[in-house]
Amino acid sequence: MTKVHQGHGSIKAQEQTMCHFSVCWCSMSSTAGCAIHTSPAESAAADSNSYLSLPLLLLPLFLPVLLLLPLLPLFSLGFPLLHILHFFLVYRHHHPTLSLFLLLPVLLPLEVAGGMDDQTFLYFAYGSNLLKERLQLKNPSATVHSVASLKDYKLVFGNHKGLASSRWHGGVATIEHSVGDEVWGVVWRMHTSDLESLDRQENVRLGAYSPTKVSVRTAGEEISCRTYIMNSCVYAPPSPQYLKVIVMGAEQNGLPRDYQDKLRCIKTNNYKGTLPVMEELERAMQRSKERKNSDA
Repeated sequence: MTKVHQGHGSIKAQEQTMCHFSVCWCSMSSTAGCAIHTSPAESAAADSNSYLSLPLLLLPLFLPVLLLLPLLPLFSLGFPLLHILHFFLVYRHHHPTLSLFLLLPVLLPLEVAGGMDDQTFLYFAYGSNLLKERLQLKNPSATVHSVASLKDYKLVFGNHKGLASSRWHGGVATIEHSVGDEVWGVVWRMHTSDLESLDRQENVRLGAYSPTKVSVRTAGEEISCRTYIMNSCVYAPPSPQYLKVIVMGAEQNGLPRDYQDKLRCIKTNNYKGTLPVMEELERAMQRSKERKNSDA
């Protein structure tokens, strides 16, 4: 009987030991489980902290940008204002700090008035596109940037491979290298949406003209512009109507007087027929004149 009691005692001792081990194991397991499984409220708090920690750390880097926010009315936004409000209204209640950083990609592409951005380009015109109404027939975004000169080039007239222009009935303008000479023209700022129509006007796809970059001087500084040079030019005199458009453009934009006189002295082919493009230009100039009178 004693042995039986001793056996029962040893079994109880073993059970107590196992119980103690189980308690320790459960305690360890529960502790480990706490690191992995949390309550929904704790999880949300952790997520919120993780979202806010990075913006708060980066806040000093963007502080100058945030200080400029009150000056937004002085800028021309490169992104619609409604999109900005949409971003702010969606995220401001969930993560107020994060919403500011979501606004940064929208606010950063600001175009300072008079500055350049990736949605516009500068175009140097020296021929019929000197006249605003002529250029804006197909390129309405064109606005005058400045008057400029191109060194070591000269103005000539001709046709691509000798094919006469059906629009102007004579040679059209192009430029070619000529050391010591210079070509005066107008630098236009244009939206990239007009780039295709400008190329089409210059018959780029047909190979008549090739777009190229030139460095022109204006107001004491050099600027890079897009312009067009004729391929395989065969010299030919312009029609009187075409030359008239160039001279009107030179007068309109105040090109140097001696250069205007030089343009007037260019010999023409004396074509006396009617040109549809001239009639279109006359209507456009009449509308422009009426707008000026109404504004006055």
